[in-house]
Amino acid sequence: MVLDLTWPGLDLQSLRRALATGENSEPGSLAVAERRHLALVLRYTSGNKRKAAHLLGISRSTLLNKVRKYGLDRAETPSP
Repeated sequence: MVLDLTWPGLDLQSLRRALATGENSEPGSLAVAERRHLALVLRYTSGNKRKAAHLLGISRSTLLNKVRKYGLDRAETPSP
């Protein structure tokens, strides 16, 4: 990203807060990260589970188990 810091009206304090790494916040669990990543891959493959499993390097049956575990088997893949 390229940003012109001399842009008129640019609120540098708000920009710093938005770009902060959030080191003080508690990291999410591995399950939350896995669910988010599975949802992202399923969205990328338009719900094609065979292709998603291939991209993830897991078997289709493993993917199907994870999809059920995280409730991603609904008609619409939820946002991460």
